[in-house]
Amino acid sequence: MYPTTERRRPVSNITDSIRNAMFLADRGGVTDAISSLRSMLPTHGQNAQLHEAIGLLQFRIGALDQAAFHFDKARHLEPTRSDMHSNYATAINMQGKPADAVEPFRKAVSLDAKSFPAQLGLSSALIGVRDFEPAIEAARAATKIASMRPEGWVNLSIALSRSGQGAEAIKVLEEAIGLMPSEILLHTNLAAALNYRPEATPQHVFEAHVNLGRVLANAYGGGIRSFNNDPNPDRPLRIAYVSADFKDHPVASFIAPVLAAHDRVNYRPYCYSTVQNPDATTERLRALAPEWRDVGRFPDQAIIQQIGADRIDILVDLGGHTAGSRIGVFAGRGAPVQATWLGYANTTGLKTIGYRIVDNTTDPDGSEALSTEKLSRIDGCFVCFQPSAVAPEVAPLPSSERGQPFTFGSFNNPQKVVETVIEAWAAILRSKAGSRLLLKDAGFDDAATVERIRSRFAGLGITADRVEFMTRIESEREHLATYSRVDLALDTFPYNGTSTTCEALDMGVPVVTLRGQTHAGRVGASILKCAGLEGTTANSTEDYIRIATQFSADTDRLASLRTGLRARTRNSPLCDGPAFTRKLEAAYREMWKGWGSNLMYMG
Repeated sequence: MYPTTERRRPVSNITDSIRNAMFLADRGGVTDAISSLRSMLPTHGQNAQLHEAIGLLQFRIGALDQAAFHFDKARHLEPTRSDMHSNYATAINMQGKPADAVEPFRKAVSLDAKSFPAQLGLSSALIGVRDFEPAIEAARAATKIASMRPEGWVNLSIALSRSGQGAEAIKVLEEAIGLMPSEILLHTNLAAALNYRPEATPQHVFEAHVNLGRVLANAYGGGIRSFNNDPNPDRPLRIAYVSADFKDHPVASFIAPVLAAHDRVNYRPYCYSTVQNPDATTERLRALAPEWRDVGRFPDQAIIQQIGADRIDILVDLGGHTAGSRIGVFAGRGAPVQATWLGYANTTGLKTIGYRIVDNTTDPDGSEALSTEKLSRIDGCFVCFQPSAVAPEVAPLPSSERGQPFTFGSFNNPQKVVETVIEAWAAILRSKAGSRLLLKDAGFDDAATVERIRSRFAGLGITADRVEFMTRIESEREHLATYSRVDLALDTFPYNGTSTTCEALDMGVPVVTLRGQTHAGRVGASILKCAGLEGTTANSTEDYIRIATQFSADTDRLASLRTGLRARTRNSPLCDGPAFTRKLEAAYREMWKGWGSNLMYMG
């Protein structure tokens, strides 16, 4: 295995050197440990353990390129070791390259089918490429290998949920919580998954979030901290946004107009980016923020320390319990005033977050009973949308101008396409002879997911030729141009679309939505009201079907509405960044005054 040369030291010396380097790294000397091991490469460059050790240390400091390089060397030097292939695949998967990680993970599994890291990693990579059936198989294998490790259960639930099997995902998480009642990951995923389910009552969903909040509080000590920020109610404030979605993600279209319009004298914005793989959108947002912190590789406590060093007054969570969120920073109470906004459609369940930013439509009077945070209501809509700079011109109504069949459309992800939604859409299609339904989302890459939805439509009398599936289009302009094929958009429920609704309106396509019982189910009503299109909001499933059917029968009305919808939307409060930001800043000011008043009361 090793080249025979008089210059090579005995393998035992290499083993000792690796052991000493790891000892040094564990005591904070990671950089020195890497340098020490790298100095051995000229004479021991064919030693797999040496490359493995360097890779592990590079991985520890977030140098994923270097980690992948050395793991790749190690796996080729010892190709029969499952962990060598798994290490390499993990590094490239974390670089945002799941397609490249699948085969080395499969190799690792073929060498050791009982390897938990290999099966877990394979399921993660397969989820990343939206190949859900084998992802489910790998995740199930991981849960059998290590039933008391939450990660396997989480991956299993994610694969099930994203493939449209939400009810099964809930069962999996509840089973896992029975085994591990204090695991944060399990409670987080259960709370998030329940938002999508029509059978889950608002109270049931709320209780799941409260339970999650308790688990987080226990893990982070309740977030009891003192702060010495100047409580002056009128002084300039430092507002910090924390997000893993400062990238090509719907959140970017809503935070960008706020960052651009912030009053830089009285409200200095900071962005704490936990993005793992930055892209062009990340750079565009970075240019809008006077203070930007890349903290994706930081542990929660280090982020809290940075927040303290920056003397942040109000810390705003943009992720809630979504993937990549750093909710632990808020559980640990990073700043005197904490709020949640935009990225998560429910309460966080955390008592350390004082406010949730909503509006009167998403959270009308009485909604306080379903929120652990105080509701800070923005007049109008709780979000502001920035239309795409590359949006093509609005196309004529396809069914009247181009003689195409009347086409309904929904560009929401398969998690939202639940059984009750399919039943309503099938009824709408039955009411309009010859009509079609266009569904578009990256999740429809998965053939099994498509077949599952097709089968449900078939059971309701809708043949396969009437439902078309499209997947993600990389070009933003071409993606938006797809709306030229849609006559009328249909929102999902009980979890409405947000960016998809705003995009449709900007492309001249009216959206029919169903007002639900929770924030997630009222977002569509809020957006449409703000854009001046309240007539397409239904209050019952029957009403939803009726509105869609009536619009499909009046193409002249639709064509007229389409012509002026972009201008109406862009000239509405929905797209008025400066006006919205003034309202948001006023909300922040009230939050700050509340904190100062509490200090005076307590003092």
